[in-house]
Amino acid sequence: MLFADLAATSAAVAATSGRKAKIDLLADTLRRLRDEPSPDAIAAGAGYLSGELRQRQTGVGYASLRDLPPPAELPTLTVAGVDAAFAAMAAASGKGSQGERRRLVTDLFSAATADERRMLVGLLGGELRQGAQAGLLAEAIARAADLDVTTVRRALLLAGDLKAVAVAALTGGAAALAEYSLTVGRPLAPMLAQSAATVAEALEDTGLPAAADVKIDGVRIQVHRDGDDVAVFSRSLDDLTARMPGVVSTVRALPLRAVVLDGEAVGLSDTGRAIPFQETASKAARRDGVSILHPFFFDLLHLDGTDLLDEPGMRRWAALADAVPAALRVEQTMLGSVEDGDRAFVTAIDGGHEGLVIKAANAPYDVGRRGVFRQRELAATRMTDAPHQHEILLVQHARCEARRDIPQRQQCHVERALIELGQRRLELADEIAHTEVDAGRLTAQGIQQRRQQHGSHRVRRSDHEPPHRAPRIEPLGA
Repeated sequence: MLFADLAATSAAVAATSGRKAKIDLLADTLRRLRDEPSPDAIAAGAGYLSGELRQRQTGVGYASLRDLPPPAELPTLTVAGVDAAFAAMAAASGKGSQGERRRLVTDLFSAATADERRMLVGLLGGELRQGAQAGLLAEAIARAADLDVTTVRRALLLAGDLKAVAVAALTGGAAALAEYSLTVGRPLAPMLAQSAATVAEALEDTGLPAAADVKIDGVRIQVHRDGDDVAVFSRSLDDLTARMPGVVSTVRALPLRAVVLDGEAVGLSDTGRAIPFQETASKAARRDGVSILHPFFFDLLHLDGTDLLDEPGMRRWAALADAVPAALRVEQTMLGSVEDGDRAFVTAIDGGHEGLVIKAANAPYDVGRRGVFRQRELAATRMTDAPHQHEILLVQHARCEARRDIPQRQQCHVERALIELGQRRLELADEIAHTEVDAGRLTAQGIQQRRQQHGSHRVRRSDHEPPHRAPRIEPLGA
């Protein structure tokens, strides 16, 4: 299959607003991928349609995409050929590897047309904006393979790998997908959240009763324990075990034999208060095993030989309360009305938390969206393709007017304005990811001009600032 066909599908999906039309486009391309002779090529093609490479890392950054040769006139690249090029880039190591990657990049882009180059840049930068997230791809895979979408979504939850599920569905059908099961030690695709502007809006989706967890600004973790063996995985299913010795020792000390826990890891100050997310993320990135992050769990997916994925939320949370002490659990409030939710929201904000995560009490654990959650004043835009997603984030800055104290209300609006500056910075990052592709050239000069034009800033909250004090503003790059 020509890579140009995938690039054309990606462009068509990005230009299409209707969900059904997007699924039809993706499903048609996936059917043609089924004829690829290699499972790796099928996996690569499915990954490209969702904006992912089959290789986790290639060692190629934006600096390598400067001064590229002119684009090709006619498409000759195949999906298998592009995957082989990325594999060679990822495999390059040792002395001379930088030059070898540069040669591979030059060869690949010299054979790519202008449309193909745009997709290649998006894939290498992880910024292929086409509106095709995991939920949408799952439906497209189901349609292409003539399967029930719940079968595909279940396999995606258990496998945690959209590319592998696509290969299994397209080549082996329902029988191949049925082979996936929960295995302690193999990460699952996480259940993620979508945004809502008010408690009432959230409860319209979840129904009552519902649970409200305080929103902790930490690193999402999934912890698997089998005997003394403990593994910690990120929301993108990367292995974080060596970077989180505190989490490992805490879970190993629990009086359990086998468990799969879902939660957040945060750094704590000497006073026991959560440190800013940037510092938590920095600690999580260290590989020396020195940084200590503390886990707080909000869901239980497996316990001592029993899978709990299909159990309603209330049963999973009850089992969590029995298995894990309160000091290691995220604070949760059961809601019987919108008024209960409003009170829980104000309590969470007054306690310095980001907001609430409201969950359907009777829903099973389900695979969620793949994407980036951005704080907005009115987070009414749905940011998930999963039709049965039951978690909804309520953002602090959407409720400034709920403040009775006038100075606090005014300060909240100041903070909200600063968050909008941070949002502009995120939008600028999107622009930079796609910027200055003129005859295939990504220029550092163009990026610098955009930064100077927009005066981009990053929002950071200091560990010493109270919940209602405006975040400190630092120039981008600080």
